[in-house]
Amino acid sequence: MSNFFSFLGFGLTPQDKVLAEKLNNKSYSSLRVVGRGTLMVDASEVRKSISEQDLYKKAKEIVEGSQA
Repeated sequence: MSNFFSFLGFGLTPQDKVLAEKLNNKSYSSLRVVGRGTLMVDASEVRKSISEQDLYKKAKEIVEGSQA
């Protein structure tokens, strides 16, 4: 049956599947689905995550490098 929906264009794309897997793993404890296509997460929890800290450092290097 899922092949039928995929044929009609209603199936999950590979990106959708990755997102669904992340949602199922609940990478953030404050993650909530609040509407159709709307996700909410506590900003302080995101800032504390290691991946976001790495992205912040890279962005800071880019900004400081472009000002030189």
